Amino acid sequence: MEDGMETVTLTTLRQNLFAIADKVLKTQTPIAIVRRGRKLILTPEVPGSKLSRLKRRRLIKGDRSH
Repeated sequence: MEDGMETVTLTTLRQNLFAIADKVLKTQTPIAIVRRGRKLILTPEVPGSKLSRLKRRRLIKGDRSH
C-alpha cells in the first residue's frame, strides 16, 4: 500500500482476528483491511481523543428502508 500501512484481506482478518487485533492494540498502529477494492481501517481507540468524547446520538436521517 502506498501509505505504508500494513494491509490484510478480509479473509486473512477472519482467519487471524485475535492475533491482528492484539497486534493493533500492542503497537498502536492501524491496519487496513481490503474488501473488493475498498479499505476499512482497524485502529485502536485513543483515550481522550475527540472521537472518544462524542456523545452517542439516536438519529436516523433519511429513508430507514435502505
